[in-house]
This record gives sequence, structure tokens and C-alpha cells, in this order.
Amino acid sequence: MQCADDDRGDLPLRRVKDALTALFAGEHLDRLAWCGPTPQITVAQELLADRLAPLPTVTVADVFDEAFRTLVREHPVEYVFKSCALERLLFGRHSPRRTAFYTEFRVGDSRADLVVINGQAHAYEVKTSYDDFSRLAAQLEDYYRVFTHVTLFVDETRAESVARVVPEFTGIVVLSRKYSMSTVRPAVSSAKGLDNGALFRLLHSDEYLSLLSRLGVEMRCVDRALRYGQSLEAFAELDPVDAQIEVMQILKQRQRTTQLADIADGLPHSLRLAPFAYRKSKSDWGALSERVLLRV
Repeated sequence: MQCADDDRGDLPLRRVKDALTALFAGEHLDRLAWCGPTPQITVAQELLADRLAPLPTVTVADVFDEAFRTLVREHPVEYVFKSCALERLLFGRHSPRRTAFYTEFRVGDSRADLVVINGQAHAYEVKTSYDDFSRLAAQLEDYYRVFTHVTLFVDETRAESVARVVPEFTGIVVLSRKYSMSTVRPAVSSAKGLDNGALFRLLHSDEYLSLLSRLGVEMRCVDRALRYGQSLEAFAELDPVDAQIEVMQILKQRQRTTQLADIADGLPHSLRLAPFAYRKSKSDWGALSERVLLRV
């Protein structure tokens, strides 16, 4: 990638939240990995100078971790919520060996902030104090087309208000002040909205062809121009609950969760979410893991 100098502009004048959140963006991690210290690191170091001062030496990793702690305490943005879910659900309640953990998972016209697939598939929609509920109804409708369990992960101050506008079977958990997930009400399984067409569109061609073949419907011999449509028709004949179970098992197998977890273990605690949030090469992650060890 090109490493032209950034224009810092009025970055130091932005709100602390925006400056610290910018550290964790995928594009910034790329620049840091391959081009060295960035203006964002410099600005964060200046903003956090009092908190970093007690350290005998300060590394790039220290800046990230202190920035993250500040966001957790004072500005819980979406990255904080997702990081908490990663720690509590994947590395806490479940295990990378048995669980798939997706972020920004596209379903119809929506993107589920988190999808956790273990014994069941569970979609989580994050609503921080900086978000509104304007698209929530449409998002839930999309999610229930492919998931039977959906939970809203919200700021503590929003639990009551969100409970009034979502179905009673939708779960609600809150981000506690101790950086944990506290359940207000658990998600209850609801299969009435499952849609075979929406489920089918989650699959890659090799996945749905293998699934149909295993179920006794061979589509590989069908002309390529007709294969998708006929495969969709065949899939539509399945019981929606059975179809959902099959699709979620495929999605669980699709993600190489243990490999992502190994990459996460080589990064500062504040960046453990990054391998699950951004698609990067092995060399990208290797360069980043080396860069964050350097002093600033």
C-alpha cells in the first residue's frame, strides 16, 4: 500500500471519542502495519498522556489498550460492545474450537452486528447510546428470516425503551459498567419468520450444491444457466426449521475460528476483535503484531 503522509488537519480538535475510535478502524490498522507510526497514534498518545505517564516506556500496544479502556469507561462505542461480546461469548461461554463468531453478517438488506453459531445460531444487534432505533423493526424482520434467536445488545440506559418496541421473544442484554453482558431477558426461539429463500441466499454455490446432493437432489449436472434457479426451487421444498439447521451448520464450518483466535492471541487485548472484524492476510496480521510492540 502507499504510505503518503496523512493530513492531520483538525484531528486534535475532534472529540476524544472520535479520535480514539479511529485507532481501531481496519484502514488505520493497515497503515500502521505497513507504514509505521501514524498521526492517529500520535494524537491518541497526546490525549492519553496523563494515563500513559506512569509507564516506564510506552509502546504502540500501550496506546491501543489505554485508548480502549478510555472508550469502555467514557465512550462505549460499537467496537467496545463487539469486543465485550467476543470476550464473553467466544472466549468465555463457548470455545473457538466449537463456535463460529461473525461480525457485520449480511442478511437481506441488513447486517447483523454479531452472529454466534454454536449449539444454536444467535444474532446480536448492537445499539449504543449513539444509535437510534429508526431501522430496528426492518433489521429484526430480516434477522428472523434466518435466525431463531435474536438479541439486542444495548447501553444500560436504553434497556427499558428498547423493550417497549421489540417482540417479547427478542432477547435484551446490556453492557454493564464492569464491561460485561448482563441479561435483561433471554431470547426465546421463534421460527415463524424463517424463510427458505433468505436462508438459501446465505450459501455459496459449492455449499448449496453439496447440501442438496447430500439430501438426494443432484444439481451439478444441470445447465449452469438454470442451476441457481432450480437449486433455489429444490431448497424451497425443505421444512424451514430443517433448512435453517442445515444452513447454520454450514456457516459454522465455513469460518476458521481457531485460526482467527490464534491471530487474536498475538495482538494486544484491545485488538482481539480485529481478526474477526477485518479480512486481512496472514502477512498483514504478522506485520501488525510486530508493529504494536515498538515504542512510540
